Amino acid sequence: MRIQYRKPERPDLLLLVIAMMVWAGLIIYSPLGPFATDPAGQAGDVIVAYTPDNLWRVDASGEKSSLVWRQEELLLQYTPLATPKVTFPDWPGRGFEELPRRWWELDLSPPTRSIPFSPVPPKPKLAFVIDDWGHRWEAAEGFLELQVPMTFAVLPYLPKTSEHAARAAASGYEVILHLPMEPHGGIDPGQGAILTGLEEAEIRRRVRAALAEVPQATGVNNHMGSLATEDPGLMAIILDEVHSQGLFFVDSHTSPQTVVPAVAQDLGIPFAQNATFIDNKNDVEYVKGRIMVAADRAEKYGTAVAIGHVKTATLAALQELIPELQERGIELVYVSELVSRP
Repeated sequence: MRIQYRKPERPDLLLLVIAMMVWAGLIIYSPLGPFATDPAGQAGDVIVAYTPDNLWRVDASGEKSSLVWRQEELLLQYTPLATPKVTFPDWPGRGFEELPRRWWELDLSPPTRSIPFSPVPPKPKLAFVIDDWGHRWEAAEGFLELQVPMTFAVLPYLPKTSEHAARAAASGYEVILHLPMEPHGGIDPGQGAILTGLEEAEIRRRVRAALAEVPQATGVNNHMGSLATEDPGLMAIILDEVHSQGLFFVDSHTSPQTVVPAVAQDLGIPFAQNATFIDNKNDVEYVKGRIMVAADRAEKYGTAVAIGHVKTATLAALQELIPELQERGIELVYVSELVSRP
């Protein structure tokens, strides 16, 4: 049978269309989820699937499903039992208000079987942050040739700070400031470091001065900072200043007692946290093993952040393993894509 209907002017009219489709036997609901009918692949047949806030069609090849209308992101996978013929025009736009007035046609045939639509699981996402840019070009040049999303953390006040930041950004990589912060043990974290004994005004001044050294920065992470990141008052000031500049913060997780996640959540400040250091040893096989630990974590939890450094062993390990990570279905992303926004 043939049904003609006009594009609904209001969302509630969509329900009328759906009801007509249900009456025609086109859509079947199940406790296991929505199903689309397979009318045995005869000419003029149509397969359409409806899920809450979404309307889908299957193209004439029966191999792909395409989105007709949606309010929410929902990916579905179609597994054909027969080759259907589809006559259903594309539906431009997401909302009813975006659609021009026009007529639509559906050719409906009695269903003979049903085919489940299964959600497509999202790919695991892994972000590599490479610290300590700004020193020299040895190994650094090779990182610029990796040609995958990666985040480079640039130290301020170093001989190559400006050059590294500019080249990295121009090459399409994400750049963040690698902010020196006070560690345990009295080790010097570097020029302009944020120290626990500083007054608030001086803390803010040092953060702004360091950011001025790396104007390409879209975020900040801590260089050293095992002592500083345990201080809630200090971190509240740093995170507030970073946030006031429109940036996010990545906790390098140099202390198991870090307060960064708690303070960031309390203040509503975007942040991410490192899960794995991959190159505590400058050895290719060691780094490869740590990269796989990070990959396993991404697969287990959906996302992971891993930190490495501008070292030859790290570069060699990444060059070797990036194709393998991609073959495993792991998506390499910038760390900004994994930032939690409270």
